[in-house]
Amino acid sequence: MKIIKYLYSLFISLTKSLTRKSLESMLKTYFKILPEGKVLELGAGMYPLYKHKVKCLSYQTLDIRKEIKPDICADAHNMPINDGVYDVVI
Repeated sequence: MKIIKYLYSLFISLTKSLTRKSLESMLKTYFKILPEGKVLELGAGMYPLYKHKVKCLSYQTLDIRKEIKPDICADAHNMPINDGVYDVVI
């Protein structure tokens, strides 16, 4: 878990100055080292961007717009999810 926390802090610090192209490249590297587990994509919209790029046992989407039929319809600031349910949140 320490490596995930380190990578997350590194990711956050670097994303402040990244372009979309370089962000995608960085995410590709990041996804390779993530543990296989339960994944939640926030604000996925109609087409989850990372579903086929990350190793996962299960993949769910969360979006506030119910018309796009996310797995969980909620505001990301007030998610009806208990701590520890997902291994990775994108």
